[in-house]
Amino acid sequence: MYNKNLKEWVFFITVIPTLFISSLIAGYFTVGAISEIQLRQINTGKNIIEPLAIAANSLLKQSKKNELKALIDHAQRKFSAEVVSIAIFSADNRLITTSNYHNEFAMLRSEPGQNNFEVTNYEIDNGFIVFRTPLLNEANFDEDKRAVKIPYISIQLTTDNITHQKYKVYVTTILILILAVVISLGLANFVLRRLSQPIKALLNNINCIEQKQPPAFTQPLHLNELERIRLGIGNLSSLLIKSQEELDQNIEQATSDLRQSIEQIEIQNVELDIAKRKALEANRIKSEFLANMSHELRTPLNGVLGFTRQLLKTDLTAHQQDFLKTIESSANNLLSIINDILDFSKLEAGRMTLEKVPYNLRDNIEEVVTLLAPNAAEKHLDISLNVLSDVPENLVGDAMRIRQVITNLVGNAIKFTEKGAVTIDVELIKSDNPSVIIKVVVNDTGIGITQDKIKHIFEPFGQADSSITRKYGGTGLGLVISQRLAKEMDGNISITSKANQGTKIEFVFKNDINAMPISVPITANGMLNKTFALIEPVDHAYNAIHDLLIQWQITVRRYKSLIHFINDNEASNQNFDFAIIRYDLSELSFDEYCRMVNNVKSQIKTIFISTYCSELKMVQRLSTSTGCKPLCLPIQTRKFAEILNNEHRSQNDLPTLPKQTISAVNLDQVTYDKNSENNDANRILIVDDNPLNLKLLFILLQEQGYLVDTAENGQQALELTRARVYKAILMDIQMPIMDGVSACINIQKDSLNQQTPIAAVTAHASTSEKHKIMQQGFSAYVTKPIDEDELKNLLRKLTNYSTDIKATSNSSDIIDWQLALSRANNRHDLAIEMLDMLLNSIANASEEIQTALFNQDAQQLLTAIHKLHGTTCYTGTPKLQNLAYDIETRLKQDNTIEPLVELIKQLLQALDEVKTVSIDIKTQF
Repeated sequence: MYNKNLKEWVFFITVIPTLFISSLIAGYFTVGAISEIQLRQINTGKNIIEPLAIAANSLLKQSKKNELKALIDHAQRKFSAEVVSIAIFSADNRLITTSNYHNEFAMLRSEPGQNNFEVTNYEIDNGFIVFRTPLLNEANFDEDKRAVKIPYISIQLTTDNITHQKYKVYVTTILILILAVVISLGLANFVLRRLSQPIKALLNNINCIEQKQPPAFTQPLHLNELERIRLGIGNLSSLLIKSQEELDQNIEQATSDLRQSIEQIEIQNVELDIAKRKALEANRIKSEFLANMSHELRTPLNGVLGFTRQLLKTDLTAHQQDFLKTIESSANNLLSIINDILDFSKLEAGRMTLEKVPYNLRDNIEEVVTLLAPNAAEKHLDISLNVLSDVPENLVGDAMRIRQVITNLVGNAIKFTEKGAVTIDVELIKSDNPSVIIKVVVNDTGIGITQDKIKHIFEPFGQADSSITRKYGGTGLGLVISQRLAKEMDGNISITSKANQGTKIEFVFKNDINAMPISVPITANGMLNKTFALIEPVDHAYNAIHDLLIQWQITVRRYKSLIHFINDNEASNQNFDFAIIRYDLSELSFDEYCRMVNNVKSQIKTIFISTYCSELKMVQRLSTSTGCKPLCLPIQTRKFAEILNNEHRSQNDLPTLPKQTISAVNLDQVTYDKNSENNDANRILIVDDNPLNLKLLFILLQEQGYLVDTAENGQQALELTRARVYKAILMDIQMPIMDGVSACINIQKDSLNQQTPIAAVTAHASTSEKHKIMQQGFSAYVTKPIDEDELKNLLRKLTNYSTDIKATSNSSDIIDWQLALSRANNRHDLAIEMLDMLLNSIANASEEIQTALFNQDAQQLLTAIHKLHGTTCYTGTPKLQNLAYDIETRLKQDNTIEPLVELIKQLLQALDEVKTVSIDIKTQF
């Protein structure tokens, strides 16, 4: 509708209204004319029949039928153009006479019983009009005769005349409509001619404007409105031309400016690229700086901590010991700050990589709590850990980072709490095999944090109190690092706190479940239905111990204090197998406490007095006075289970197992042949360019009974390894002449120590650096400053509990039963069970190894050996374990079977030997 042209619009607004109005008027007059024609025809019929009825009525009364017949015939002839037939009917509706009898004659007769009408009526049917009038004078027609049938006369008129007149009306109407349309078309054409030419001229002017030309039509128009439009178009054209000129000028100016801007942007891009390269270079330099600073700081710290610990082993006065412990504490704090800065740097650079290694969650967290317990004890805070029973303990994840986060959270809780307690709860949030979501909740009763400061504590270097008068120190990186580590573990850290009302911190992380546990399950065999009195005033500490004992199916009863136990009538009549009494002198003197403990000894077979390490000397004095056994808080589950098992055996007069070494070789019980300098079975090579580190390592290794050679660079180490075979090599990385990596490669390529394990001893602490070093052929990795226990564990790993170092035990190489017992926590039944597991797997292991050897499938062989090696770690089979370890290590390094054929034969022979010797071992027990 909106796309019509002017011609269509003109015709539309002239013809359509004219036609519509003319049709309405013509219709109105046509209807009126037709109605008038019909009315005239009806009047004509009445004018004929009513006089005729009066005359016929008179003749009918006189029974003059001939005259009656003549009368209607005359009327028929007189009105023959309109009248078709005239008939007279009696009262009983019989025909008396008619003027014309024809096929449609039945129309003249009224319906039976309907001839009692009192006036003339008519009906139109099938192109005829039939009139009927009663033959009764009105003067003689009263009310009583209305219901009586009377004679009547009928006249049938044709409607042909009416139809003819209607056609005339219709033709006239159509002619009028046509005339109106023709007149409107003429007017429309006239208007169109008057408008089209000026409009075309205006359109031409618009086309000229579009083509950026002056208007071509400049003559005045006869219509004022169109003339105004023409003038407006002319003015618009002038404005457009002027605007176009200005626009062209602006475009030229903008183009010039844009060109300059592009040149400037290109210059800026070059500068940004240079700045980016500088930033990347600065980041690289920063990383190198941090790595070098880590090396440079850790190296002297290694000497400070190492020699401080060595000095603490000597005879010192109390003040000297205090000073040295202060030095050690300060050095450890400095080391912690260095580690925080390095961790934060790695997280900022996105280079923090989490490891996935098997670990025991309970042992991991208990280690943290045990290490931090002395700090809590110094402030007289109660600290307790409760691991719920549904929490899986054997997981796969980064145990060190989880320990780091929990250490930070619990350390902060202790630091900001002056009185009260710090509690740690471990819960299972979701288990979706093979992964689980764990939540560690740390609650304290400390100073708390206001809501406006909570959001700042997760900011780098942020402090809840950053004023110069703040009481608590710290770098402000601990929670930031912990939060980011939690997110790396698909978890989070959230804080709920109020000022002076304590703090609740929730650490959520995700780990996988370890299908092959690395640790022996913690059980207390033989403790079923044993009775236990737990005298513990602290609710959380009680719940932690109670849940543990319930898991071991021990019946537990709680008492708030020793006084409560004594005053309890039910307790006074009950005997218990065990009791743990919390050492508490808040209400009693030491002598009174001893007396009360002695009073309850008759009811309890074994009494443990629990306390923190800070009060251990007092408890030991109490134990001497009462015969009770001290128990250090917080309780370590594995150690506590071992204590209960041993006490159970003592109570039941079972043979007490001898205390054996914890691992295959306890270096404190090792003897060496030191008479010969050529005895290389226990000789270790140390390579370090720092005399301080060389001296410290030399002293530490000598104390452990090793023979030690030293070298100051990789070249010297290479020359020494070409002349002598070493048990293990400790190698620094950054050294002059030849660095540690090059020395390791050359030693493994061209020396007598190609199979000797080499450990990297370096100050580089980053995970990426560790992976890079391990890929160069190193067997292990240890970071400075070196802890003495860590060094012992490293040497045990490198030597793989080798029997080259002769233990005092005379156990067999094939099955070392004392070693098996130590790995089973001195439990005969568990050691037998572990041995049975190994024996049951020997057949499958032997078949898999031989199949892989036949197929020359190194990967299949590695899988079978790895599985066998894992099983041997829980049994006392040192020869079999060493062979499995050697084959697995060489397969990982070379991935070829041919050089290992002889070792594999020895392994298969060792499997048979284990089966043979195990029969004798099991017979003895």
